[in-house]
Amino acid sequence: MKKRVYGITYLKAFLPFLVIAYHERPFGESPSMILPLVNTINWKDIIYTNILSLAVPIFFMISFYLYLEKRDRIDYSPFKLMRNRVVYFLGLFIVWRIIFGIFDIGQFWNTGRGGIRNIYHLIFAGGDTLLYYLEHMMYYIVFLELFYYFMERFKLKKKVCSIVGIGISVIVLLIVTYFGSETLQIEALRYFSPLGFIPYIFIAAYLYESKEENHRICISITGIIGVICAVAEWKLLLKDTFLLNGYSTAIPSYARVSVIFLSSVIFTVALRVKRKPSKAIEWMSAISLYVYCIHQLVIQIFVGAFEFPQIQYVLVVVVTYAIGSLLQILKQFWREKKEKMKNG
Repeated sequence: MKKRVYGITYLKAFLPFLVIAYHERPFGESPSMILPLVNTINWKDIIYTNILSLAVPIFFMISFYLYLEKRDRIDYSPFKLMRNRVVYFLGLFIVWRIIFGIFDIGQFWNTGRGGIRNIYHLIFAGGDTLLYYLEHMMYYIVFLELFYYFMERFKLKKKVCSIVGIGISVIVLLIVTYFGSETLQIEALRYFSPLGFIPYIFIAAYLYESKEENHRICISITGIIGVICAVAEWKLLLKDTFLLNGYSTAIPSYARVSVIFLSSVIFTVALRVKRKPSKAIEWMSAISLYVYCIHQLVIQIFVGAFEFPQIQYVLVVVVTYAIGSLLQILKQFWREKKEKMKNG
């Protein structure tokens, strides 16, 4: 029997507000977003870079955790589940990439950056769109299933292997972040960098395999390390090189160790939530993927419509959730209709 994880429902309901805020910048620009770069930070920098950037990594962990949960419930081959999920995300990506193309969002080919980089952007960034989550999920689900197959095939301890995976992936990211060449940093630390999201596969696996354990001490230590890493990143990573190469801020968005630690803390705490969510929160959670796919379209429509970014942010949220709700209603209607037709 499926055991509800209420904390995941809450996260799915409210994290989209952070995702939209990250793209809409409701508090205006911060010093780390503009040139010439000033090597000081303020509260807006912290909100945009250290708080709002936690949402997407948590969504990845949610997806991995739920996959493992379903993997334990099914009575058929895990590889069939893997195939079904890959086909699901591929279908979503194709549909929404066509819609984004209609609205002229993103580009399939930029003649100014060369063939290899264009292919890189197509494979991992959805052709310069925010659909990279759908693309990455196809690759990561395969990776996660192979990881579990390997552990089960050779009867390895899953928690130990997950910890080793976390350690190796974090060390690799640290080496690239602080010791890699400038060219490597620019490409490997982009918002859609596959390198930046790999640790979450192992973190989700570890948390799933240790879900009955009390992580209180681990949460505290991880949170402290995350804050220390965030301070170090502002001291060592802030540079105009990132802004000059298409980054939205002068510091990488998701491929940072502080993001890994702090988002893991929030997700771990959420897994301990016992309070049952209301129907409204259940509904907001159910349409979260629609919100992810729709909000950039809405932002494009209303860009520059209001002088105050706070008003525009609220408008984008309201319209995005309204469209998402409409799509969910149509989806439910279609399911009910198919069920009636099936039952004669």
